[in-house]
Amino acid sequence: MLLAWVSMTVMGQDTKTISCSTMTTTIPASWITKIDHLAGLGKMVTITDTANDPQYIFVLAEYNFSSADLSHTFERLFVNSNYDLFTGAKMDNTKYTTIDGYRTIKADYSKIYMEARRQCTACCFSTEKNTYMLLFMRKEGMPDLSVSVIESLKIDVSKSSINEFANAREEMKAFHDNLVSKNGFGRPLNEMITLENIDVSDQEDMLIFDFSTQMIKLDELTNEEAAELQRSLESGMLAIVKELSALFSSAQRCIDEGFGAIVTITDVNKKALFTKRYPNDMFR
Repeated sequence: MLLAWVSMTVMGQDTKTISCSTMTTTIPASWITKIDHLAGLGKMVTITDTANDPQYIFVLAEYNFSSADLSHTFERLFVNSNYDLFTGAKMDNTKYTTIDGYRTIKADYSKIYMEARRQCTACCFSTEKNTYMLLFMRKEGMPDLSVSVIESLKIDVSKSSINEFANAREEMKAFHDNLVSKNGFGRPLNEMITLENIDVSDQEDMLIFDFSTQMIKLDELTNEEAAELQRSLESGMLAIVKELSALFSSAQRCIDEGFGAIVTITDVNKKALFTKRYPNDMFR
């Protein structure tokens, strides 16, 4: 209660309302905001109290997909993220709360960032159309000013992007082109594989997923080892493709409209390591 009182007292002196896509909230009037596009996946607003050596860093991100499993989404977008605000974070005190009426998973952590120890709170919630990831970071010893930002945060679902594409193929093509334009491919999904491309075939109702690995050289595998690797990848890659399809609404629309998937993985030398066709019924 004391922290909430301090937060509201400080922020009540001189505030301003900011908007980013469907989100609006209130922050101190002197604070700085920057809006970025998330490689075709949504938008993010970064809020700092000063441009240099900020004591406060708040990040409000909106993704263009809805999550049915907040815990899983939290793991993928926060705990397993390569984003430098999260890497190495030790999450604790994970619990459920509400933000603007939406069930929210919330966790606290601390880490060194910009050469200073910072106390952080991470939140995740989802509406019918979007998923939101919120981060509130402050230098150790500073009062928590996130309370009023969270309490004033409002989501206007009527502002969610309207799907203007006539069919899944058209939407997937636009999604692919958007990611290419923003250099959204070539990013590691984990320590083993990198997502090189997601597209849709022009000849058949199939999604195309291309991956690469920097861990395996096909030429160094025996026939038995190569065969065993193929068997292990067959089910493992299906799980990854299902997860990516659930994450990207355009891919999920293709699956919902009957598309299957073609998955390829290349090795360190760009040689084809694995290729598999998965029919649509394997996603059901």
